[in-house]
Parts: sequence; structure tokens; C-alpha cells
Amino acid sequence: EEVKVICMDLSSPFRSIVQRLFPRAKIVADRFHVIRLIIDTFHEFCKAAAPEIFKKLGRTIRQWFEPIIRMWRFTKSNGITEGFHRKMKLIQRRAYGYRNFQNYRLRVLIECGHIVI
Repeated sequence: EEVKVICMDLSSPFRSIVQRLFPRAKIVADRFHVIRLIIDTFHEFCKAAAPEIFKKLGRTIRQWFEPIIRMWRFTKSNGITEGFHRKMKLIQRRAYGYRNFQNYRLRVLIECGHIVI
């Protein structure tokens, strides 16, 4: 009820969950993901030179129009979440996978600055 703004990437399944769990919250598209989508589309265009690529970009922008517009109004970003996610993936890669979840959890807490040993 108190959540006012949720910043997220352009994931339709996540948007459905957010709309169901936080019906009053405004969804804001994360800048990084919007810009990356546009850059990736231009790279694909340079490789394939197919107008279908821009049609797909147009459909995505149309589906996410309001959250993309809100992106310019709000200064929210999910950069911190993306940073933690990247760090957690690196931890997993370095350890070749953890067999014990508690060991993985402890390593994440240590490296993300919540526990000092």
C-alpha cells in the first residue's frame, strides 16, 4: 500500500507480478535497460539491416511507453540491485557453485558489506 514507485527493467512477467502485488505503485523503466535496448537494436540493425528489428523495438516502446516516460520524471534506478546481482553471480562463478546454500549466503553477506569477519 505504501510503495509509490518501482523501478525495473523491461520484463513483462515482472511487470505483471508488480502490478498484482503493488497496484498503487507507478512503474518506472530503468534508464540503463532502456538505453541498452536501443543500443542493442542499432547493433542488430547494423549486422542484419532488417526493418523487422525496428518494428520489434517500436512494439516494446509502445508496450512500455508510460514507464519509459516516467523514467525522465523520476530519478529512480535499480543500479544498486543490478550491482548486487552481478556480485552474486561472480561469487557463484568463483566458487564453481555452492553445494551448501548457507555457505553461499554467508559469502554474499560478507562481500556485500553486511557482515564483517
